Amino acid sequence: MPAILLPPQPIHIELRLRKRRKTREEFETLEGVSNEALGGADRQFVGEMIFEAKLDLHTLNCQIADQQSHLNLLKERREKAIARIKRLQVWTAPHKDIPSEILARIFSLCLGGSAVPVPPSSSVSMPWVLGRVSSRWREISISEQRLWGRIAFRPWGNYPQPALEEAIRRCGQSMCIALGPIPEMFTEAVLPILRQHRQRLKSLTVGISGGTAALLNEISSFEQLETLSINYGNGIDTISAISAPSALHKLTLTRDVHGDARSLDNSWIDTRCPIWSHLTCLEITRYINTSTTIMLKILQRCKMLVECTAYLITPPEGQEITTSTVVPTLQSLRIKIDSLNLAAFLSAVTLPSLKILDISSCSRPPPWPQHEIMGFLERSHCHLEQLSLHNYPVSLGSVVPLMRSLPDIQHLRIETEIIPDAVVDTMISDALLPKLVFLEASFASSRAVTKLLKSRWISGVGKGIRRGNILVQSGYGGNEDGLEGLKRLITRMNTSINITTPVGDI
Repeated sequence: MPAILLPPQPIHIELRLRKRRKTREEFETLEGVSNEALGGADRQFVGEMIFEAKLDLHTLNCQIADQQSHLNLLKERREKAIARIKRLQVWTAPHKDIPSEILARIFSLCLGGSAVPVPPSSSVSMPWVLGRVSSRWREISISEQRLWGRIAFRPWGNYPQPALEEAIRRCGQSMCIALGPIPEMFTEAVLPILRQHRQRLKSLTVGISGGTAALLNEISSFEQLETLSINYGNGIDTISAISAPSALHKLTLTRDVHGDARSLDNSWIDTRCPIWSHLTCLEITRYINTSTTIMLKILQRCKMLVECTAYLITPPEGQEITTSTVVPTLQSLRIKIDSLNLAAFLSAVTLPSLKILDISSCSRPPPWPQHEIMGFLERSHCHLEQLSLHNYPVSLGSVVPLMRSLPDIQHLRIETEIIPDAVVDTMISDALLPKLVFLEASFASSRAVTKLLKSRWISGVGKGIRRGNILVQSGYGGNEDGLEGLKRLITRMNTSINITTPVGDI
C-alpha cells in the first residue's frame, strides 16, 4: 500500500522572559556586561535609570560651565597681574641704572660712525628710532651731538622742511654735511638752510654735476669749513680751482667712476689762490690726474701739508722738472705714477719728516729707480716707517742696499723677484730691518722664511714679524724646515702671518 504524506503541522514556540530583578544593584552590576532581552517592567526601570543619568549629566554640564566662567575670570585677573608686574619692573630695570653718558656712548657705537640719513630712510633708521623707545632715550639721543655730527642728505625724494631743520639743529656747533650727487630741486631745499647755519659747518662732502656746479661758489662763504670733499660727476669738463675759506685744512677731490679722467689745470697753482695756505691733508684720487710739474708747485705752496695722495702723470711737452721742492712737514705720501716719471719726481723732492711712502705704478712694470730712491732717502734723511711698492719690482741687487737704508722701517711691502736664501742670510747676519713688524714679499724657500722668523722671535715678548703675507716658492717636505714646520712655527708664535705657495694657501 502506498504511503500517505501528511502536511507539516505548525510548531508553537513560547519565549518566556525571566522575571525582573528587584534591585538596582543587580542592574548596575550587569551594566555594559549583559546583553539579554528585558521585559516590559525591566525596560521601564532601565528607562528611569537613563533619565536619572541624563539629569546628572545636565547638572555636571552646568557646574562645568560655572567653573569655566570662574576659570576665565581668574585667567583674566592673572594676565592683569602679570602686566602690572611688568609695568612696575620698568622702574627697577637694570638699564635704568646706566648713566646717561654710558647710554650716549652705546648709541654712538650702534651708529657705527655712519652719517645720519635725512630724511630717515625707514622707520627704524638710526639714530631717529632711539627717540621712540622712551622719553629718557629720546632726551639722550637728541642731546648727544656725536650722533648727529655727520648728516647725509638723501639726493632723492621729498625734503620736508621740519626734518631738515631738526637734523641740523641737533648737530650742535660742529656740523658735517654730505650732499649729492645733487639735483637742482635738492639745492633749492637745502642751501637756504645751510646758509642760515654757515658758521657751524665744519665738514662738507658734495657731489657736483653739470647743472649744480654753481654750488662751488657757495663754499667760500662757509668761513668755519675745515674739511671739504668734492666729487665731480657728469657734465664737468674742467676741474678748475675753487675759492675756499682760510680755515680749510683737508681737501679731497674725486671724479665719478663713470666719467672720463680729467686733470687739474694751471689755475690750481695760481699764487693768488688761498686754498693752500693752511692745508694739512690733500687727496686727489679716482680719475683726477695731476702732472708732476703742477704737483711739485702745489707742494711748494703747502707749507703745512702732512698727508698727500695723488695720481701723477707725465707733464706736457716743454714742461720739464727744473726745480726742487722741500716739504718739511709732509709725513705721508701716497702716489700712483707713470713708470717713466717716478725717477724725475723723486729727484725733485726732499721730505725730511716722511714716515709713510706708498708708490703704485699705473702702467707696465717699470725698471727700479735705485739711484733716485737711494738719493731721495739720503737727501731727505727721513725716518721712514712704512714703505709699500705696488707693481714696482725691486731688482735683487738692490734689495740689501734698500734694506740698509731703512733702519726704522716697521711696515714693508715689496714686489721682487724671488728673494734667494743668500739674501735672507744677509738680513739675519747683518740684523737688517730690526723694527720690522709687517712684511709682504716672496721668498725662495720655506727654510729661509723659518730662519728669518726664528731669528727675530723672542718667546713671550711678542717682538719680530707679527703680520704679513709671505709667498714661499718651495718647501722642504714635512720637517721643521718644510711648509708644515713653518705652519707650526707661525701657530706657536701666535702671529697673523699668511703663508702662501704657488698652488695656494697652506
